[in-house]
Amino acid sequence: LETARALAALPGLRVGFRRVEGETHGSMVPAAVADALALASGRMPAGSPPT
Repeated sequence: LETARALAALPGLRVGFRRVEGETHGSMVPAAVADALALASGRMPAGSPPT
């Protein structure tokens, strides 16, 4: 959360943070890849808050 806040303070960046209870750093890899692919294709990741 601290990193997201620091990045959000930089001009020109859109930053999001989503805590997923019950997941570990390793178990989040598939979800992180899916989010990265969505962002790379210009879409918002599933579960993102509306902007």
